[in-house]
Amino acid sequence: MSANAAADRNLLFGILALQMDFISRDQLVAAMNAWVLEKAKPLGQILIEQGALDGDNRAWLDAGVEKHLAKHNNDPSFYCRRLLTGPIAPVPMASRLPACPNLFRGRVLMANRS
Repeated sequence: MSANAAADRNLLFGILALQMDFISRDQLVAAMNAWVLEKAKPLGQILIEQGALDGDNRAWLDAGVEKHLAKHNNDPSFYCRRLLTGPIAPVPMASRLPACPNLFRGRVLMANRS
């Protein structure tokens, strides 16, 4: 798996975990910041090591990610491009950004302060 594909898969895993309420936004931010320092390590493993996720939930999320990827020709960047074209970002921006890792290059994710 290429570095970009692994990054896209990790992002998909993290967003799915957050949307399914397996982890909090702060836990996702902490895990993503740790992943930036150890990109060879899957995000699910980092979440387990940080105590934010257990092995059963990681297995469930891994299966969900695999099903999502299978539905979209095993292209993890599909979900990232879809995020870019949704209500949070204009379509012209999506056409300039081919994959999600480029979105986060040089940036630190911020936790919700509400």
